[in-house]
Amino acid sequence: MLPLLLLFAAAAPYDLVITNGRIVDGTGSPWYAADLAIRDGKIAAIGRLAGAPARRTVDARGMVVAPGFIDMLGQSEITILVNPHLPSKIFQGITTEVTGEGGSAAPLSDAIVKADRVAWEHYGVTPTWRNFREYFARLRKQGLGINVADYVGATQVRRMVIGQGMALALAGIVIGLAGAFGLARFITTFLFGVTAKDPAVFTAVPLILAVVSLVAVWLPARRASNVDPLTALRYE
Repeated sequence: MLPLLLLFAAAAPYDLVITNGRIVDGTGSPWYAADLAIRDGKIAAIGRLAGAPARRTVDARGMVVAPGFIDMLGQSEITILVNPHLPSKIFQGITTEVTGEGGSAAPLSDAIVKADRVAWEHYGVTPTWRNFREYFARLRKQGLGINVADYVGATQVRRMVIGQGMALALAGIVIGLAGAFGLARFITTFLFGVTAKDPAVFTAVPLILAVVSLVAVWLPARRASNVDPLTALRYE
């Protein structure tokens, strides 16, 4: 029985054979000349396959055959809903994208959707999801041309938590930045007798700035949303 199965596997035509390519396999090894066969969406053989039966043959002479590239900082989380094939990625050899830096596709609130209405209308996309579970369900339903992984963007978390209080929080940060250095100089000079040129002044600045910034962000967030900002990290 086993010899028959092996004979069938050897005789069955490949879906695709790429011949005469320079193979870069991603292991760090130098490129090498070989043919590559694909069956059922997987690499089935690498070697000299010029005479192997195949439904389709592509001559890659003078070209590189390599695994798909990974775009570690893409921004296609919305445009993939416009054109799931993402030709701008595929034509560059990109088969996986990591997105969601800063802003991300989720989480969403009604307030964020309303604030970004112009962008949604521009793309012709209706945001029917509110969390990543619903977003990925929509991607799976429509189909994908590449693999996609998403971060939860820091900006997105901030918008979810602070909402309309963001302007107040930013104003607090600006005030904190302006006053931190002067406050550090006051404390070190008048309370500890350290001159303005002493390194201790500059050592104190980051510490005081961190405290001021924390208060400047935390209090407006609580006032604007009445939600602990850390709860955004647990948002589904």
